Amino acid sequence: GTEKCSKIIDSESSNSATDPEEFTVPYGILLEGTIDSTQSVAGSFASSTIRTLDWSPNGKYIAIAGQAISGGDDFQIVKFNRVAQTITNVAEALGTGGDVFSVDWSPDGQYIAVGGNSITDEFQIFSFDPVSEVLTSITGVFGISGAVIGVNWSPDGQYVALAGQSLPGDEFKIFKFDRVAETLTSVAEALGGFVNTVNWSPDGQYVAIGGSSITGGTGDEFQIFSFDRATNTLTSVAGALSGIVNSVNWSPDGQYVAIGGDTLGDEFQIFKFDRATNTLTNVAGDLTGIVNAVDWAADGQYIVVGGAGFTGNEVKVFRFNRAAGTVRTVAELLTGTLRAVKWSPDGDFIAVAGSGVSGDEFQVLDGLQFPEKNVIKNNTVYCNSGNQFPGGVGISGSSIANLIIGNTSYSNPIPRGQNAPIVSSNYEFVTNIFNPLFEIAPSDIENISLAGCAPICQPDDISARIDRVEKLFESLIDNLL
Repeated sequence: GTEKCSKIIDSESSNSATDPEEFTVPYGILLEGTIDSTQSVAGSFASSTIRTLDWSPNGKYIAIAGQAISGGDDFQIVKFNRVAQTITNVAEALGTGGDVFSVDWSPDGQYIAVGGNSITDEFQIFSFDPVSEVLTSITGVFGISGAVIGVNWSPDGQYVALAGQSLPGDEFKIFKFDRVAETLTSVAEALGGFVNTVNWSPDGQYVAIGGSSITGGTGDEFQIFSFDRATNTLTSVAGALSGIVNSVNWSPDGQYVAIGGDTLGDEFQIFKFDRATNTLTNVAGDLTGIVNAVDWAADGQYIVVGGAGFTGNEVKVFRFNRAAGTVRTVAELLTGTLRAVKWSPDGDFIAVAGSGVSGDEFQVLDGLQFPEKNVIKNNTVYCNSGNQFPGGVGISGSSIANLIIGNTSYSNPIPRGQNAPIVSSNYEFVTNIFNPLFEIAPSDIENISLAGCAPICQPDDISARIDRVEKLFESLIDNLL
């Protein structure tokens, strides 16, 4: 739960089950984050128009983009120091003459998909080297043709979904990315009108889209498509809403989709998606004004929303009660027009951006507060399974703020089949998986996340290590002599 300074030692957890209307991905041991207020901890880029942002998978970098960004190009990479809570620009590209609408890091952190208008190619892939902190343009399509409004990598990093306006062909497209040749191939497309946003489901089987004046599919402004990789076929399976949909985002377990837009009734809504029947059910909603961006936290309970014209502040954090089908505001901050909001991968921070924002146009807010100073030692967790779906995660918590050591987690079923939950491993530390004190990526041991029979770590090249040690000793002896 959320308590601090507790001990769980020499215990056993097995066959955990949850209410089918609550979380269907159970945990043997879960340290749960909460939030009841937020404040800005860092900011930059005053007097700019920032339209989009995304965290790198390791939570160390943030890609930001827009138009007329002060002090540099319209696509930039900044490094966020979690300890000092400072922002440093490390790389940039695309000049100042275009308009970048969407950026998205690949799941492995090696590439960034970029979409925009008047940016040489309206859809581009960049590589990012975290050692040299250099951006390199890899490939692109469309030339100066139309506008790419949304880009999103599939969970396995093999495909990129695009949303756009006035593009050659249809406005919703799927491209396959060849990492060896570093080329893009269009494999599927659908829909006319204005498609503003795309988001893959966590298992990569579905893509949610949103827009306005959409033709094709179900004809609704919010639609869900299935994607058949064997035949490269897109099929519209469900739809809802009239109005303008600006943002769609799947919950981490793939059961719900958060929606944000304009003239929708409630401008922020949550739909439940039934995979067995391919039906959508509206379960919660709130807000008047215009919602430009929505994003789920990794725990599936909290959603951050950004926009304009709300009652109160323009960044709001909601807690979603699945059993009651309600949302409740738990934190809010900032005025202006918020165009992008994004949780850090571990939920500790929220990056927000826009134009006319009180303070800087790009800011990092503090996010979920996690339990600390707990001792979780010598426990055995196995055979977790929900009431609806076979799957589970053994232990979830921060191994930096707590002592989590000597535990065993196994036989938590790997998800199989269309109705399985989105859990790719059976033992995870989902928060603080790297040590911010040293500003390094997680080591093989710190970041324990296993799928199937994947090894925890690969053995080092012992001979190469011995050679390095010998050379070091030789150098030390030479210096002493």
